Amino acid sequence: MDGLAMEPGTFVCLLDEVQDPQNLGAIIRNAVCFGCAGVILPKWRSAGLTPAVMKASSGALAHCPVAEISNLGVAIERLKEKGFTVYGADASESARPLEGLALRHPAALVLGSEHDGIKPTLKKACDELVHITQKSRIQSLNVASASAVFFHAFSRFDIIRR
Repeated sequence: MDGLAMEPGTFVCLLDEVQDPQNLGAIIRNAVCFGCAGVILPKWRSAGLTPAVMKASSGALAHCPVAEISNLGVAIERLKEKGFTVYGADASESARPLEGLALRHPAALVLGSEHDGIKPTLKKACDELVHITQKSRIQSLNVASASAVFFHAFSRFDIIRR
């Protein structure tokens, strides 16, 4: 995790148990496309960095720093100690809409698993929960699709210093 280069205005992404290699590859491709400084994965209960992930990323994995760590909760604590604001993607209406968010940098975004979202303990560790406002009755986007929306928004926000 220490090897992730952070420049002003950049952000990192933590993935909580994303297990589908196609989703992981697409998220990594989106991360590179929108300037995410790196992706942090748990070593267990997550898709590994396999040839299938490389293929799904269309080669973007070669351009994206990825840290595989033992504990995402500890990673969030370390990021906060370094001055990061940690945002969690949450489909509930109690989360703040992404459109009205006053993003603070450096920023970290936590995306949850395909079926369960972010674990409750990690949600509690986030500084703020945010959701994508949708215009249909579909409950939520696929995690890879949602990552593109979040990464695009995070790459466009003006930086607000703490």
